[in-house]
Amino acid sequence: MSNVLAIDVGYGHVKWVAISGNGDVKKGMFPSVAALAASGRSGEGNGMSTLRTVIVNVGEYNYVVGRDA
Repeated sequence: MSNVLAIDVGYGHVKWVAISGNGDVKKGMFPSVAALAASGRSGEGNGMSTLRTVIVNVGEYNYVVGRDA
């Protein structure tokens, strides 16, 4: 199991750093778009598989980030 130490949600990329149970540091980056989230956005229930996204709240706005954004 890994614990996330930091996440940098940028407009073009998301970067992350985590540490595993044995002390190994892991890092990664993937391209992403910080698009405004539509209310009720979900891939479930419409024939699509679950989207690999998260919604990040910044002030009064919600942004969708992730591989499927």
